[in-house]
Amino acid sequence: MFDLESLMQQQVEPKDLRKRPKGFQKWLSYLWPQRVLSKSSNYTGNLLLLAWRGKYMLDTERVNYSFGSLHTIMEKTLAELKVRHALFDRVLMLGYGGGSAAEIIHQHYQREAAIVGIEIDPVVIELAKSYFYSKGVRILQENAFDYLRKASENSWEYDVILVDLFIDDIVPEAVTQEDFIKQLALVAPEGAIAINTMKDALGQFSSANQLLPLVKEHFKSVSTMDVNAYNRVIFCSKF
Repeated sequence: MFDLESLMQQQVEPKDLRKRPKGFQKWLSYLWPQRVLSKSSNYTGNLLLLAWRGKYMLDTERVNYSFGSLHTIMEKTLAELKVRHALFDRVLMLGYGGGSAAEIIHQHYQREAAIVGIEIDPVVIELAKSYFYSKGVRILQENAFDYLRKASENSWEYDVILVDLFIDDIVPEAVTQEDFIKQLALVAPEGAIAINTMKDALGQFSSANQLLPLVKEHFKSVSTMDVNAYNRVIFCSKF
């Protein structure tokens, strides 16, 4: 039977998503994680490039940065945004990492999405371009808070804003400030926003609890989703 749905999916799927491990490294990666290289970063300490289950992953000593558990978080987050009828024509990623979300958007939601990725760490950007996903994405090495302020001052607008800002496993204090939330509201006046948070050292969602009252002051629709035992995503929009 002719399956138009499958044919359309094949047509929009990027042909070259990202590099994959090869040879013995690939096969050994199905047994246990293979360390490919490590790089020192002034922002996140030691970054580890691993081969695991036939794919590359980017980790710090404590958390996954891209294409591991974070990829699953982004899959669930983007699926929820789609259910909420979010558009993906213009997307802003605050905290780019290896580009997990960008790949998912281009592969499953909007092949021609114009994505701007803001990443302060040049080492992460180098690894993203060498091993992960940068195709069709404008990646800027910039402080995310500076970029958001500039965007709000210049009336730049996005359909979706993904906030994935961490110092290792800690949400920066600036994310929980009202100025940040106000600027998000200005830059996505008719769009949807997803803010990824994590449990703190005491096992509490302290950042999410700080954010919720502020977000509710500036957005009509606010909800949360626990995507796993450690990450809570806050969704907000003005509609």
